[in-house]
Amino acid sequence: MKIKSNDYNTMKEIILKKFNPEDIKKHQIEYKNSQLSDIRFVWDVWRVSQNQDYTFTCDTLYKYLNDDHITTALKSVIKDITN
Repeated sequence: MKIKSNDYNTMKEIILKKFNPEDIKKHQIEYKNSQLSDIRFVWDVWRVSQNQDYTFTCDTLYKYLNDDHITTALKSVIKDITN
């Protein structure tokens, strides 16, 4: 994974401020039942978690990552949170 460890931890903290692990699991099941992709799920969680403040994403992550890298990091963060 290309993301820096401190940025990975920040992403995790941002998500956990908005969602608890059980809520994430519940929403993940709902997405699967609705036949929505895992990519859509992780980006929706990320979008909602930021409370319309995309400063970290724009000013930090996009300086050295692209959408594919961020998607990989988000999938890993969600997996860490829900396991």
